[in-house]
Amino acid sequence: MIKLGMIGAGGIARGAHAPALKALADQVKVVAISDLNEAATEELSLLFPEAKTFTDFHDLLNEDLDAVVVTTPNFLHFSMAKAALEAGKHVLCEKPLALNEDEAAQMVQLAKQQGKILMTAFNNRYRDDIQYLKSFINEGKTGPIYHAKCGWIRRSGIPGWGGWFTNKALSGGGPLIDLGVHMLDITLYLLGDLEITSVTGQTYRAFGDKSTSRAWGVANASGTFDVEDFASAFIRLENGSTITLDVSWAANVEEEKVFMQLYGEKAGIQLENGKPLKIFSEHNGILEDTEPKVMFDDPKARRQMWAHFIECIKTGKEPISSGEAGQRINRILDAIYVSSENGKEVSLQGNEDTPEVTA
Repeated sequence: MIKLGMIGAGGIARGAHAPALKALADQVKVVAISDLNEAATEELSLLFPEAKTFTDFHDLLNEDLDAVVVTTPNFLHFSMAKAALEAGKHVLCEKPLALNEDEAAQMVQLAKQQGKILMTAFNNRYRDDIQYLKSFINEGKTGPIYHAKCGWIRRSGIPGWGGWFTNKALSGGGPLIDLGVHMLDITLYLLGDLEITSVTGQTYRAFGDKSTSRAWGVANASGTFDVEDFASAFIRLENGSTITLDVSWAANVEEEKVFMQLYGEKAGIQLENGKPLKIFSEHNGILEDTEPKVMFDDPKARRQMWAHFIECIKTGKEPISSGEAGQRINRILDAIYVSSENGKEVSLQGNEDTPEVTA
C-alpha cells in the first residue's frame, strides 16, 4: 500500500486525481492533504476522511509518506517538488513540470540523486486511443511519419482572468504552457520522443488584455493579463520530420477544436475531440479509411496513469511520462517564447543549457 500526500486541493486535485485515487484504494492510501486554502483542503478531505490536513506543505512532508502529488499553480511546482524529493518522497507533478527548462532540469537531476521517481502528469499518454496508436506506429503500419499537425483552439476560454493563469510570473505563459504542453507531449510521444533541433514560434495577445469577455468563470478585472492568448510554432526534429502547433484561449473560430494529424508514408492518422479516430491508407491502389473502435476516456486514463506511477514506485521502472519528458516540453516552450520575442529561429542542437538564437 503506497502512502500518499496531496499537495494542492484545487479543482484538478478534486475533479481528476481524487476519483482515480479512490478507484485504486486497494493500492494507494491518501494519508495527508495540504493547501493554503483551508476550505479547499476540507472539501478534498471529505473524500479521504482518514487523511491529516495541513496549510503548510512542509508539515505534510514530515509525515510518513512514500510519495506526493503536486497539483498547485505552475510557479509552485519547482519548490514543492524539490522539497518533496529532498524529503525522500517520490513525486507525481502536474503539467507543466516547471516554469522553464532550468527548473525542470534541476528537478530531474535531484530525483536521480535521491533515487526517487519523478513523473510528469501527462495523463493523455495513458489514454486507450493513444496507446493503440503508439502500438500501431511502432509496428511500422504508418511507415515513417514526416510531418505532424497538432493544436488546441478555444474560441472563448481564458481561465481565471486576472488570477495566476494570466500572470506570466505565476503561470509561465498562456495557452502555450497550459494547453500546448498536452498536444506537444502526445505528438512527441507517438513520434518516439525524438530530440528537437530547432523551433520557430510566434505568440499573440489579441483579446485577453483588452476585455474579459472571453474569460471562464468570474474575472478579476483588477488583475493582470500579461500572457499570450494565441501561439503558433514550427518544430524540426532530429530525423528531419516536423511538427506544427497552434493553441489559443480565445480566437474567432467556429468552435473549440482539439486535434492531431500525423502524416506517414504508409498511413495517416486523424484525432479530433468528439470524433472517431481515423486512419487513412491505401491498399492495392484503393484509398482506405478506417475507424478503430477505441475511444478517449479521460477518467480511465487518469486511473491508468496512477496505476503506472504506483508500479514505478514498487519496481523502479522508468515512467512512461518521465521527468525528462516534462523537461523536454519545457525546453520547447522556452524556445518558442524566445523565438517569438526575437523574431528568429531557435537552435536546440547540441542540447545546450540555454537555447541559442540563430538567424
